[in-house]
Amino acid sequence: MFVTYMSILCLALSPAIAAPLDQPSSLAQQSPASWRNDGSLVGGGAKGFAVLVSDPANAKVTNNQAVTITDKGTGGSDNHLTNCGPASAYPQYGTGGVWMNYPDMFNKNKQSMTNNGATDEEIGRIYNSINTIAAASLVDRRVILAVIMQESHGNPRVGSTTSHDGVGNPGLMQSHQGVTCFGQTAPCPQSVIDQMVRDGTQGTSSGDGLVQGINIFGNVYEALRYYNSGNVVKSDLCLGGATASYVADIASRLTGWVN
Repeated sequence: MFVTYMSILCLALSPAIAAPLDQPSSLAQQSPASWRNDGSLVGGGAKGFAVLVSDPANAKVTNNQAVTITDKGTGGSDNHLTNCGPASAYPQYGTGGVWMNYPDMFNKNKQSMTNNGATDEEIGRIYNSINTIAAASLVDRRVILAVIMQESHGNPRVGSTTSHDGVGNPGLMQSHQGVTCFGQTAPCPQSVIDQMVRDGTQGTSSGDGLVQGINIFGNVYEALRYYNSGNVVKSDLCLGGATASYVADIASRLTGWVN
């Protein structure tokens, strides 16, 4: 087994605490992330320390959060939420939920994509990619779209950001060392847009995507906090570093808000 200096350092500095009952056994083997006594997770995540994903192209949600393609949902609103607290503090989804229906949600975001540099052809390709990757991953199309709008406003040539520990986060979903069309002439090819959406949704060979977070935590909102910062405090999803309002911003997009 190849052991990095960072892995040794993390092990040396981490306190020896008992893992909570809901800690997935596989996570401790894959990642330098650690669990606190209150059940919160620190480290790991889509944008933080490397969490190896062995076969990202085939990664899918394997719990009751798996969603097949559906156009169900509400007509949406245009309110920006400021919720904090546990996952239960955010808008309900699933049967009886208040998330906006996907076709209207996508159409409502098209102008924002255009305003931020996406061409009509690229917007169509993003639509195609979301459908393809959602069907393969069983992640709700609305969640994928909301993360795209949060991370890049749908601009395929958006620049990369860098996580607190130096990991590059490129592309439509600012994934963990995935692909990008940054610096390329429009239109961005369908194959590259597909890969950017796959990187953020199903993960890369270097780190987790939405699928892995949903499988670890069993609900979308905690998975979103994990995706953003890799530091999940279950009692308050505004905590954990990175963007404090990240979960509330995504919840707002899922219920119809556009910026």
